[in-house]
Amino acid sequence: AVLEEYGIYIGMHPDQATEHILDMALKHSKPFAIVPCCVFSYENPHRRIVKGTEVRRVTSYEDYIEYLLAKDPFMKRAFLPFQGKNQVLFKLPISSQRQNLNEEKSSQSQRKEEPPRFTLPSLTSILNSKW
Repeated sequence: AVLEEYGIYIGMHPDQATEHILDMALKHSKPFAIVPCCVFSYENPHRRIVKGTEVRRVTSYEDYIEYLLAKDPFMKRAFLPFQGKNQVLFKLPISSQRQNLNEEKSSQSQRKEEPPRFTLPSLTSILNSKW
């Protein structure tokens, strides 16, 4: 019950807790940011991804990121400015998502195929948004 009251879920290399943090945030419609690290495929043989017509176990970091992203179509991915496992998966408060969706549509035609860089929304915009 206490976890339901949190306003945002954050995990920085949370190991086995990664998927649980993500699932709790999605279940309670809360914003989140997680930086996954270890895959622990031997402890999670149930994880699967679809590649074309092939269904396979999640065994690599790239597979794990893809598996987590498949949990919610509104989840975003960005890269933090450090070496190593630096991909952050996040979902902003609903009001911020609407604003970002409008901005995304207007800039979609200008996008190049390069990894997105992480930018934090301003603290003021987060505090002023209705969660």
